[in-house]
Amino acid sequence: MPKKRLLMLIPLLLFCLRCFYTDTQKEWRAVQAALGGIVQALEDEDLELLARYVIHNESLVVIGPGTSQEYSGWNVFLPAMTEWLERIDDLEIFTHHKTIQNHESGKIVWLSLRADLTVETSDEPENKMHLRCTGILEKRMGQWRVVQAHLSTPRSDSNTGEENSLLTNVRRKIYE
Repeated sequence: MPKKRLLMLIPLLLFCLRCFYTDTQKEWRAVQAALGGIVQALEDEDLELLARYVIHNESLVVIGPGTSQEYSGWNVFLPAMTEWLERIDDLEIFTHHKTIQNHESGKIVWLSLRADLTVETSDEPENKMHLRCTGILEKRMGQWRVVQAHLSTPRSDSNTGEENSLLTNVRRKIYE
């Protein structure tokens, strides 16, 4: 008799595992879509699109690569982002080395990624920059939204260790 019960439980177990796998894959795609939406919003200088992927309250924390760039709350972050995008004529972002981990609740993910940016300003045409990013996204009302992000740029060339004066000049003009 116990063997029969065990055999009856196997299909149920397989069904549950399948549901978990499907939900995990679905959420993975949703997080990837949110990251893609953020990149698209920045490249298109579309603050309305960016707003779909960022929480709109005082718990938002964004720390940028500039020394004075610490933004707490949507009402502080939005004007700073508006000003930053106004300084840029064109922006292209290529993300790589993404690592995304999820909390067992399924409502929080933390990530790290690297990005190569091509930035054009009126003073400096087509500058290449490297960006490192860590962040936390939380699922709120069915949507993945940034609740915390930290961005940094290397101060020196990773191959030579020398200060990158072009990068320093671009960083100064754009971020500070």
